[in-house]
Amino acid sequence: MGGDTGTRDTTFQTIRADQMVVVSGMRVWSLCEHHLLPFWADITIGVITGERILGLSKFGRIARHAAGKLQVQERLVEDIADQVSAVLGSDDVAVLAVGEHLCMTMRGARMPARMTTSINRGLFRDDAPMRAEFLELARRSSGGQG
Repeated sequence: MGGDTGTRDTTFQTIRADQMVVVSGMRVWSLCEHHLLPFWADITIGVITGERILGLSKFGRIARHAAGKLQVQERLVEDIADQVSAVLGSDDVAVLAVGEHLCMTMRGARMPARMTTSINRGLFRDDAPMRAEFLELARRSSGGQG
């Protein structure tokens, strides 16, 4: 469904470990596996650098790849986190998605609404201030929406 997203695993040696990298504003489209109607989600990914850093465009390619199948938003954030973790060999990953599902907008309740899902692993799960910093950076980069 999503087509070829290209290489998703290009990494580079880091300049300095233990930096937080947050990439936001990535909109992906997918199809709800329950209703076969489209939904979009704005994705924010956070990582704590280790020995390797991920090429910037690879964050978007990973998000598009995960969205390229019948999907639910809860699994979408998990699939993205799984792929980022696998490429970097680190559990220090957070993913936030804010989306609108046409299955709610066009049918059912027939009103637009935003759904927010997140997954926090490693330091983002275990360190409350780090998780708060990620969420604040995600909020600021989305213009306060989400």
